[in-house]
Amino acid sequence: LGEYGLSPIAVARQKMIEFIQHANGPVNSDILWAMMRRDMRLIDFKNAVADLVNGHKLIKVDSDDGIAFVYNEDLSKVFDDLVEDREETHA
Repeated sequence: LGEYGLSPIAVARQKMIEFIQHANGPVNSDILWAMMRRDMRLIDFKNAVADLVNGHKLIKVDSDDGIAFVYNEDLSKVFDDLVEDREETHA
């Protein structure tokens, strides 16, 4: 995959996004790690989750079972809000 520009971590991150996107609700972090542990090291998992949350692709939620994640269905709204905030700051 590397010769085509896809690192194993990038493939694993995409797998993680798709799993959460097609889940029927929030995915507990322990379940997500159990699913991803064959594809990446723990530090890579933590970094990937942090990057996806910071990039607004995943939303971190508190559930009865601890931290969970849901796919952000409305990325366009997030980016529209960022543009509005930026325009207000520079006005």
